[in-house]
Amino acid sequence: VDPWTKDWEAFCKTGKGHPIAPRWHQWVGALGMMLRVIRDGVPVLLLDDDGIGKTMQVLMVIALYQLFRRHREKHGRFPGAFAKYKCKTPDGNLPDRPHMIVVPTCLKEQWEGEIHRFLRWGAFDLIPYQ
Repeated sequence: VDPWTKDWEAFCKTGKGHPIAPRWHQWVGALGMMLRVIRDGVPVLLLDDDGIGKTMQVLMVIALYQLFRRHREKHGRFPGAFAKYKCKTPDGNLPDRPHMIVVPTCLKEQWEGEIHRFLRWGAFDLIPYQ
């Protein structure tokens, strides 16, 4: 069942779903990318081998980016161990910018499905293009 459809809420009540949790190496990768973006102010590129979980890591970074940006707006600092860092922007926060994922056409539907699976409906706008 696609989490971005009306059927999702009913499916969740059945208890048939399984929780999705990142593995430790995916957390390490995602938090490492966030550190580079915040501390160094540079874009990141993920080039892990097949089967490592790049899709989940990229979507984690997109979700963390928004979470961190909103946390700093509200509390004046980034959360947890990131509190000591500021971005190289006038207000020290992450810029409110879109994220772009570029994949071959043959992977477009797969990525849309993964975005639906890992990111909550309504939290992000998805604009597919080919």
